[in-house]
Amino acid sequence: MNFNYSLKSKRLNKQSQFTYVFKNCIKKETHLLKGYCAKAQNPDNPGIAIVINRKFGNAVKRNRYRRIIREIIRHNQYSLTTSKDLILILKRTNKDLGYKDIQETLRQLLEQLTIWKTNDAL
Repeated sequence: MNFNYSLKSKRLNKQSQFTYVFKNCIKKETHLLKGYCAKAQNPDNPGIAIVINRKFGNAVKRNRYRRIIREIIRHNQYSLTTSKDLILILKRTNKDLGYKDIQETLRQLLEQLTIWKTNDAL
């Protein structure tokens, strides 16, 4: 399996891209994540954004969770549909989240959003 997947090239980073997704989205949420999914504006290059509020914690903590989510997506890139833009928002929680907690919650959310192609195990 080739893991040369770069989220940097697939990043949603313009206000117009966020606005498009929020206006045309399917919205689902779990106890840890909110997900907004819309048909990609550019089907050849669908985008993803991971948003973590400043109230969640300091920059070190926020970046740690971003890295974990990116790593989970990278490892499961072939189980995801490719023609959708996705915005993930991590909800504030009192407990420290582990890799397995985020992985299971992200899988549940992606199944709800019908982005997960099969019932592959993470």
